[in-house]
Amino acid sequence: MMTELIGWVNANKDFADIAIKGVVALVAILGVVFPVWRYLNAKSKEQNQLNLVNFHEKMLGKFSNQQGSAGLEEQVAVVFELRNYPKYFPVTKRILTEAQNRLRGKLTERPELKMLIDEMDLTLGVINKKVR
Repeated sequence: MMTELIGWVNANKDFADIAIKGVVALVAILGVVFPVWRYLNAKSKEQNQLNLVNFHEKMLGKFSNQQGSAGLEEQVAVVFELRNYPKYFPVTKRILTEAQNRLRGKLTERPELKMLIDEMDLTLGVINKKVR
């Protein structure tokens, strides 16, 4: 069996040389590509985690204004920034729609809320174009 293999390699030296060079090149390429892929994959996971934290801080902290520290203009800016989180568009759409309904009931007492409601309309328009 071994002698047959050696005989075949001797008879097909050109093919064997090309095959060996191809395997060496493939191993070299994989030696570079695999670490790059691992790095990019780790960075992607890290960015997803940062986006999640950022989204929740904006949604739960500033937009809902539970601490009462966010001014109306900051809330408007947060609603605008929500357009940068397409991964969360479905839940953003539901939250903004519900918040609009709640705030519209307060417009007679607090007419300044119209600016926030209008920004919600604009953001929902952007979301509706991208999510069906």
